[in-house]
Amino acid sequence: MCAICGMVALAASSAEHVPGFIWIEAEDFAERGDWTVDTQFTHKMGSAYLICRGANTPRPKVARTTVLIPRAGTWRVWARTKDWLPEFSPGRFVLEVNGRRGKVLGESKKGWGWEKVGDFKLKVGETELALRDLSGAYARCDAVLLAEDFSFVPSDDDPDGAERRRFKGEPATVADGGSYDVVVVGAGPGGMGASLGAARNSARVALVFDRPIPGGNASDECGIGFDGASLGKKNARETGVVEELRLTKVYSGKGYSGAFVEMASKSPSLSLFRNERVMRVEKDGARIAAVLSRNTLTGHWTRWRGRIFVDSTGDGWIGHFAGARTMYGREAGSEYGEEWIAPKVADRLTMSGTLTTGLSYYTGREEMYETPVWARVMPEGFDRKIPGLGRPWWLEAPGRFDDLDDPEAARDHLIRICFGYWGFLRNEWKGGPAHNVSRYAFVPPSIFNGRREGMRIVGDYVLTANDCRGARMFPDRVTYGGWSLDTHDPLGMDNPHGDGWWHPHMGVPIYSVPFRSLYSADVPNLLIGSRCQSMTHIALGSMRVQGTQMAAGQAAGTAAALCVRYGLMPCELGQSRIGELQQLLLKDDHYIPEIANGDTRDHARSARVSATSGTPDGIIDGIARQVGDCVHGWVSDRAQPMPQVVQLDFPKPVNASEVRLAFDTDLTPMRVKERMPGRLVKVYRIEGRVRGVWRTLAEESENFLRHRVHRFRETEITALRVTVTATWGDPSARIFEIRVY
Repeated sequence: MCAICGMVALAASSAEHVPGFIWIEAEDFAERGDWTVDTQFTHKMGSAYLICRGANTPRPKVARTTVLIPRAGTWRVWARTKDWLPEFSPGRFVLEVNGRRGKVLGESKKGWGWEKVGDFKLKVGETELALRDLSGAYARCDAVLLAEDFSFVPSDDDPDGAERRRFKGEPATVADGGSYDVVVVGAGPGGMGASLGAARNSARVALVFDRPIPGGNASDECGIGFDGASLGKKNARETGVVEELRLTKVYSGKGYSGAFVEMASKSPSLSLFRNERVMRVEKDGARIAAVLSRNTLTGHWTRWRGRIFVDSTGDGWIGHFAGARTMYGREAGSEYGEEWIAPKVADRLTMSGTLTTGLSYYTGREEMYETPVWARVMPEGFDRKIPGLGRPWWLEAPGRFDDLDDPEAARDHLIRICFGYWGFLRNEWKGGPAHNVSRYAFVPPSIFNGRREGMRIVGDYVLTANDCRGARMFPDRVTYGGWSLDTHDPLGMDNPHGDGWWHPHMGVPIYSVPFRSLYSADVPNLLIGSRCQSMTHIALGSMRVQGTQMAAGQAAGTAAALCVRYGLMPCELGQSRIGELQQLLLKDDHYIPEIANGDTRDHARSARVSATSGTPDGIIDGIARQVGDCVHGWVSDRAQPMPQVVQLDFPKPVNASEVRLAFDTDLTPMRVKERMPGRLVKVYRIEGRVRGVWRTLAEESENFLRHRVHRFRETEITALRVTVTATWGDPSARIFEIRVY
């Protein structure tokens, strides 16, 4: 609403493009009130829409806008809506036209379709439309259509959006998004890692994704914890871009989305394109030539051309569109020798996602809560261990909900589960009084489903549970995992005891992942940078977590950059230059188990190392982290005061223009705590000895990263030293690795 005139702004999409018809997108309403734009399902139902999240009581703030009526007369008003649970019709609302209510909506149309709101006499000029919630139960509205022709009935079946485009006056053209070396589709953890890995190795990268902010399940929208291989293991957390993201988040005070945008902004060759849902691919023979996206807010189409593509959708959509072989659901144990843990018969059950908000908050007063009849989904005999009043990870839908075929239905069932579970805690749980449950208010569930599983693209190798459990070290390994074989209960909350197939939750050691599992066996220029990698359902239980996926994404993106550099396809790169890929990943602080720095261009490898205290030889032994009891670095005597110095003397003068440092950020905790690691070096100076005189090459007074790259004008030096003046709290100076180029 305009602060000066008090008028409600016009809907951006409202105009009479076809005589006698005015189309208004709900997401274009000028004021949204208690309604929220949901763009998650545009690929299924055609558009973004407004949804009214609530706690089963009507939300008071309407969504409103105005439209211009070109001719006075009686107009028939239609609304595209959905009765999301026809057995109970919980999401009821009305559309008001100039304050006059039409019929109750959201209770008579199974699936998305048009409902007649009513006939209204309208004057020339501005008419106000308002969506008013009646139930507080996730009512939803996609679009409003005004028609002078009473014989016209809008079609419920508009799969390619032709009717929508006609009434909105949009041409059926595809805009040119440009040509890139690498096109990464999807900005979850894997896509973030892939785009940074490619861009930091000189590729021109387009990151195309369907959300307003990057991060996927880790985004500020979803907020799922960033876990990885360090589950129950020492010094196992992922480094490279993964650790950089974690530390940037802590230091900046931003979420993972903001931290990634900050990192991406430092890579000029990386461009982010938001709200673009890729729906098609164009091929040149077996290869992908371009992907086509539809904007989730405007509906406009764009073509993105590239040389190498990375499927980071999580669901394997790019591979699917391109005709790649895919896997879905649970394989039979006999297929990959997983009889000891996989089911006997293959099926299409998948892991459920989870809604990601909290469940309640303390008010200090008595709160009433009656479980809605539409949410009574708790199974008989429910006796799972209740962890308290938070949202447990096992609030999950049964695997029979197909997240690919109908992701909205899967999300909606999770909403029902959250309402029903809170009712159980509030009114049935025996532990309730001890926790003063009655003094907690229910938090309406998020509309975002933190999903765990989709299709998987078949590569030249399918990673199995045996590979994970056996700690297999593949010769073409490019990343690693270590999370348990955590495939969850296929029955979700339908199992009252929580003892379904996931219950072995079998721990695994650190295992490696072969490059052959990170590209399609059928589409030559398609790499895989997310949980749709080539692996079995059981192996996915370990590989799917976000730290592991971002690390794998960095490997895929770095490979994409090398493919562009040498004019190779991923399969060819794996056959001819796997050693170069491995060494480049190590150089960028990515960890590959049991592979050491073998970079012949690194002058530090031939240097003699000394330090003011501590044994520093490990600083050039090629491993940039502690493994087992071996530190593989330098730790100064904690009894000696700062500053502390480590020095590299070269056997002969070297020309240096770059120094890379790897510091200690304590890689044992599964997540970086919300403060800077005490072991991390904060203040330091890098100096080179030039003709017998020490010259400062770089210095830092507020370091917050584990891996630092300092570039400077090429200089001939005979020695290099790093002086550590302060850490973030630890009395010792700690450096794992120094590289000199």
